[in-house]
Amino acid sequence: MATYKVYKKGNYIIVEDSANKYWEEIALNTKISKEFVDSTSYTITFKDVKETWTMPFADIKKADGTAYADVATWEIFYTANTGFNAATSESVAAVVTSLSGKQDVLVSGDSIKTINGTSLLGSGNLVIAGGGGSGVTNLTYTPSPTNGIVVSDSGTDATILAADATNAGLMLAAEKTKLAIALVAVGVDYRGAYNNGDGTYGIGSVVLYNNYLYEKISNPGNPGYPPSGADWQLFEPLIGSPAYDLWIDNILQNKVNTVAGKGLSTEDYTTAEQTKLAGIAAGATANDTDANLKARANHTGTQSASTISDIQSTITNNTQVLANTAKISFDSTSSTRLANTSGTNTGDNAVNSLYSGLAASKQNAITLTTTGYEGVATLSGSTLNIPAYKSVLYSGNFAGGEAYNAGDVVLYNNSLYYCILSIGSASAPSGDATHWSLFLPGSSTITLTTTGTSGAATLVGTTLNVPQYTATVPQSITNSSLIFYSNNC
Repeated sequence: MATYKVYKKGNYIIVEDSANKYWEEIALNTKISKEFVDSTSYTITFKDVKETWTMPFADIKKADGTAYADVATWEIFYTANTGFNAATSESVAAVVTSLSGKQDVLVSGDSIKTINGTSLLGSGNLVIAGGGGSGVTNLTYTPSPTNGIVVSDSGTDATILAADATNAGLMLAAEKTKLAIALVAVGVDYRGAYNNGDGTYGIGSVVLYNNYLYEKISNPGNPGYPPSGADWQLFEPLIGSPAYDLWIDNILQNKVNTVAGKGLSTEDYTTAEQTKLAGIAAGATANDTDANLKARANHTGTQSASTISDIQSTITNNTQVLANTAKISFDSTSSTRLANTSGTNTGDNAVNSLYSGLAASKQNAITLTTTGYEGVATLSGSTLNIPAYKSVLYSGNFAGGEAYNAGDVVLYNNSLYYCILSIGSASAPSGDATHWSLFLPGSSTITLTTTGTSGAATLVGTTLNVPQYTATVPQSITNSSLIFYSNNC
């Protein structure tokens, strides 16, 4: 036989089966009903969880697994702690049970005596005439929180005590409130307004605090702090009761009206979005892709060379720059070879021994030309062509006020400038034509002269002097015999 534990924990109703599987639902969303008034079979419905059970009273247990004492005890429990409709027939028995210990309505001459045939109920003074005499006694009524006193101006005052379980009497204010609560939840221990000095609050005690009802759920006998603390929970009265109306009115004071189309979690414009929007500059481009916005080809205007990463190393390692700025090699071997091309070409006797039949022939005077700016020197007939090599020293970005030597090359406003005249304190190259000229690799020349007819060729500054040699050389000499290597001139 399947059994179910049905009990309340906090603001939830728990249903637990014999396999210890349990379901929970907010108490007000739990409905318990039966088919007819005298039935002992009950249907339990969880609204949000959407679960329903139907079970006889015999299968219903408390949280500790023991049975409820009887059907009346079970019905008092669920009418007090669930969303059970207080207007249905089930609640009538519970209310009657609750009211059975309360005082009946006072009826003059029935539940409260009269004085000389005059009812004590009502307002105003009660005039009592003395028995058999002509004097008149005036009575007044003075209420208090614990009793009522009938004051006589000629006799003994009468104190009307509060009603108790045996005797009729006055209904105290707290009892009146308790009666109202009984219509909401049978079995609730309502203790009236919260009193921080009261150490008698037990588990299940209900108090009124700041217009809210609170139920004590732990730490009995020690309030410790206002009932909004951890030992208390908000007590939710059932729909349709005066306490419920008061509770709803207070809750609604802290709510706002709903707006059509808005949900509880709707975020129409968040703080983060506002911050993001504020960080976008006016006129910023927002209608293109990151790739197009970052592409250099789509940029206009100028950019300082100092803001371009790796420009120095890129220029330095560029193969065309290296080729156009390299210095030619004019070493001792080349110098000796040129020096020995005079007279009978004694410096080339090994060749002459091979071509002894031509020893008497003379080479005409060599004509020097400076066609081109790069490549090897060439000898075609009697014409020696040495390209106008440039000898430069790249000095990086231009720095105003610095000293520069003739031949220095600097970078200024994305252009290269060549120092044509040494200067101790340099000014901007673009405005000083005396000391600077725009550098185009290979454009500046080595000046060639042909002074003399013998001796070694000399290079002084940018002037290369090759004497007008008259040499006896084989006519089959190749161009490679007069190569100037572009290493370091």
